Amino acid sequence: MQCVRAVRWLARRGLAQQQCMFDAAFCRGHEAARWQAAAVVVGMHPDEATEPVVVEALAAGKPFAVVPCCVFPTLFPHRRTTAGKLVTTHAEFVAYLCALHPGIQTDEIEGLPGCNTVVYWMAGEGGALPSTGAYVSAGDKT
Repeated sequence: MQCVRAVRWLARRGLAQQQCMFDAAFCRGHEAARWQAAAVVVGMHPDEATEPVVVEALAAGKPFAVVPCCVFPTLFPHRRTTAGKLVTTHAEFVAYLCALHPGIQTDEIEGLPGCNTVVYWMAGEGGALPSTGAYVSAGDKT
């Protein structure tokens, strides 16, 4: 019921919640116009879409906020700590996301049970974006 109320609240304000596969194809495919129109990207426990939200928002220069939850180390073996170890914990995943750009910050959402770390970037903070080659998205094998 809370979800239904939240979706209605968004709709009354001209905002839309997207419940679909989010990846690079979303941003460049049939939803490209919707992606281009987005002023900010928010992911609340977006599971497999967490890294693509961060990567695609950075590439587009869009501010974002994600609250990562599940790590999925077997689905994403390219994620490595600075020591070269496979990312397997929530804390390592947050650190991995933060390493994608020097301007990425974190904070805690008080009152939210469970995983409550928000990883965010305000467009323009932290210097220029690295070249596209610096990003390794979930679908890339490079």
